[in-house]
Amino acid sequence: EVPAIIWASYYGLTDIIHLLLSEYGAELDEVELATGQTALMWAVSQGHTQTAIELLELGANHDIRTDKGVNLIELAIQKKNATFVSYLLEHKEFGFVTDNKLLEQAINTGCAHTVKVVLDVILTAEKT
Repeated sequence: EVPAIIWASYYGLTDIIHLLLSEYGAELDEVELATGQTALMWAVSQGHTQTAIELLELGANHDIRTDKGVNLIELAIQKKNATFVSYLLEHKEFGFVTDNKLLEQAINTGCAHTVKVVLDVILTAEKT
């Protein structure tokens, strides 16, 4: 059975996520057993960037990996969610490091926008 918070995140229903957390005791980092993904990961997977950001602001764990070992930024890259990749890289408190592995993953998606985001962060870091 899929937890309600997972469905709400899948569809980007932030108001329902708040309702589930505040009134029904939903667990923010509950893992869907079939995929090993949390509500945060589903929001990222479905391109609901604002929902994903709000989940992080609510305290969702950004260090969780799927059952296949994929972390949050790798998932965002795989899903070509350049806006969320940029958000994660701009917020150093999440601890994601821009390196050649991340750049290679971005290139492998074929998404020029995601590649640009990663390259811009690398070039900015090199200048400082």
